[in-house]
Amino acid sequence: MSRRAFLITLNSIREGRFQSLDQCLAREYRVSLNWISKQVSGDFCEGVRARLIDKDFSPKWDPPRLEEVTKDMVESFFAPLGEFESELNLPTSIREPSV
Repeated sequence: MSRRAFLITLNSIREGRFQSLDQCLAREYRVSLNWISKQVSGDFCEGVRARLIDKDFSPKWDPPRLEEVTKDMVESFFAPLGEFESELNLPTSIREPSV
C-alpha cells in the first residue's frame, strides 16, 4: 500500500464515523474514481505495474516517504468529480423506512 493510500484510508475512516451509509458510499465512490483516473495520482497504476505487469514488487511511490504526503494531496482525493463523471446519487427517497 502506498503511503498516500494509508493516509487517504485513515481520513476516510475518520470522516465515515459521522456519516450515514449513503454518504459513506458516495464518498468512497468519489475517492475510487479519483484514484484510478490518474488525474490526482499515479500510485494506482504504479501499484499495478509493480505487482501485475513487471512483477518486481518494488513500486516507486510518489512521494516516496509518508512524511512528504501533504494534507492537500490527501484532500484532492475527496474533491468533487470532474465534468465527465457524475456523483453517486443513491435513491434514498424511495427507500422504505426501516422497521
